Amino acid sequence: MKAIFLFVCILCAAALSMLAALYATGRMNPPPEKEETNLLPEEWRATVFPEQSRAVEDLLKEIIAREEVQNRKEAQLTEQEAKVRQEEILLTRMRDELASAEEALKTYFKEQDAIEQINMRKLAEFYSKMDPQNAATLLAELEPEQASRVLVLLQDRQAGAIMDAAVTLGPRGIERAVAWSELIRKQKSEKAKKTEPAEGTN
Repeated sequence: MKAIFLFVCILCAAALSMLAALYATGRMNPPPEKEETNLLPEEWRATVFPEQSRAVEDLLKEIIAREEVQNRKEAQLTEQEAKVRQEEILLTRMRDELASAEEALKTYFKEQDAIEQINMRKLAEFYSKMDPQNAATLLAELEPEQASRVLVLLQDRQAGAIMDAAVTLGPRGIERAVAWSELIRKQKSEKAKKTEPAEGTN
C-alpha cells in the first residue's frame, strides 16, 4: 500500500515538472482574457447607473414643470390682452354713444328754445293787444322770469305801460314791476353781448 502511494506521488511530481517546463518554454500560454462587452441596448445603458438616471429624470421633470408654468403665464397674458382690447372697444363705443347723446341733447335744446321763442312771441303778441291794466294783472300771476321774457319782446312803450299799471296793483304789483325791470335789463345786456362782434375783428 505504501508502495502505491509513493508511486502516485512520484507520478504527480513528474507531471508537474513537465507542465512547468512547457510553460517556461512558451509552449503553453494561459487563455486570452475576453473583452467586456455591454449586452444592453444603447437606450437601456443609462439604467446601469440608477443615480444618474434619476438625476436626468428629475431634470426633465423640472424642465417640463417650467414649460407648463410658462405656458400658463402666456395663456394668462393672452387672456388679459383680450380683455384689455375688449375694454378699449367698449370705451370707444361708450365715447361715441356719449358724443351722439350730447349732440342729440344740443339739438333738442335748440329745438326747445326755438319752440319756446315762438310761444313767447305769440304770448307777447297776445299781451300787446290787451289793456295794460289787464295785461299787468295776468302777468303778475306768472313767474317773474317768464313774465319778463314776454315783456322784453314788446315795444318799450307797451312794456312800460304794463309795468306802470302793475304799480297800481299794490305792494305785490310794485314788487313784480321792480323784478321785471331788473330781469329785462339783464336779458337785454346778455343779448347785446351775444350780438357784439368778437374783439379784434372789423
